[in-house]
Amino acid sequence: MYCATTNGNQVVRYTVTPTSGAGCVGATFTVDITVQPEPVGFNDASPVACSDVAFNYDLVANIANIGAGGNNLTVGTTYSWIAAANPTVTGESTVAQAGPIITDVINNITNSSQVVVYTVTPTSTNGCGGTPFTVSVTIRPEPKGFNDPSPLICSDANVNYNIEANILNTGLGGNGLISSTTYAWTVAANPNVGGENNGTGSVINNVLNNVTNSDQVVVYTVIATSSNGCAGDPFTVSVTVRPEPQGFNDASPLICSDAAVGYVLNTNIANIGSGGNNLTAGTTYTWIAAPNGSVTGESTSSQSTGTITDVLNNITNSDQIVVYTVSPTSSNGCVGNPFTVSVTVQPEPKGHDDATPIVCSDVALAYDLSANIANVGLGGNNLITGTTYSWIAANNATVGGESTVAQAGPVINDVP
Repeated sequence: MYCATTNGNQVVRYTVTPTSGAGCVGATFTVDITVQPEPVGFNDASPVACSDVAFNYDLVANIANIGAGGNNLTVGTTYSWIAAANPTVTGESTVAQAGPIITDVINNITNSSQVVVYTVTPTSTNGCGGTPFTVSVTIRPEPKGFNDPSPLICSDANVNYNIEANILNTGLGGNGLISSTTYAWTVAANPNVGGENNGTGSVINNVLNNVTNSDQVVVYTVIATSSNGCAGDPFTVSVTVRPEPQGFNDASPLICSDAAVGYVLNTNIANIGSGGNNLTAGTTYTWIAAPNGSVTGESTSSQSTGTITDVLNNITNSDQIVVYTVSPTSSNGCVGNPFTVSVTVQPEPKGHDDATPIVCSDVALAYDLSANIANVGLGGNNLITGTTYSWIAANNATVGGESTVAQAGPVINDVP
């Protein structure tokens, strides 16, 4: 069979002169050979595709491109194509394929462009095989990261995860393709954590809050896109968020003047019903009181105990409040939000030592104890409403009639 490189049949005429064995020359005659055409393509090095994107090279369009070297013999033409193996990519067909479109999806996770060379053999509808031609496809790389479960932060800390550092970590699976690479990240909602948000940029900068009493994991899915617009496979960053102790503002404590506060801070944290989160194991506390000019005994410098132990003195004639600010810290070093303990200190009655009373023998003393308390000028605090009194005399061997057994009442009524 004869083939031609035009796109139509061509005729080749042979003129034949036969001569017999005896040397007799016969009349000439002609033989007309019809030469059917073969498809002609051209070597094409122009295709560029991203990693993981089908480049769908149209072999018919190659043959049809007369300007570049094709002969446009496309009707009925069939194609066989095969790729030369490239060890730095995957997805190329290294076994012969048939069809008018090269449909491979090639993966390039190096950090540079790679070329895959296809050899194409076209065959016309009449069975004329064309000369093989090549299609050299440049596969641009995609950025590659790795799934990272290592980040560990305290509640209320910034994740501050550097995505570029992930891509750069070739030892764990990155490919180092960071130049002008951009990043978008989405987060799977965790109902036990606050502060997680989707975002863009090379650093995941969410501030995450965990006020449960156990570690929580927040999973970010990152898509990196190269400067050429090639998107990498998604990878995950799983951030473990350690909990912070959580207490509640407690205004219920009520003590008398000169009593110890005795407030156990673990009990506050353990009170889930009021807002605590029960993260008490290993939790430590610092606490400090705001000064109250009407009270003494409050600790206005920081203390580090699990119980507020101050003994508070209130000698006004009204309740006073001492506000403590408490900062809890978990055994993992995660600091909880400060909370307050507001202690109401009820006043104690205050009298003054009085050496002025003078009475005659056998005359009732009739000393008004309420008047003593009411005498603010001499040291009383006037807290007389509802106040009761207990009084007793020291024994004086030279006097009779004094009460050396405790008595009750607002008036000392002995007749000495």
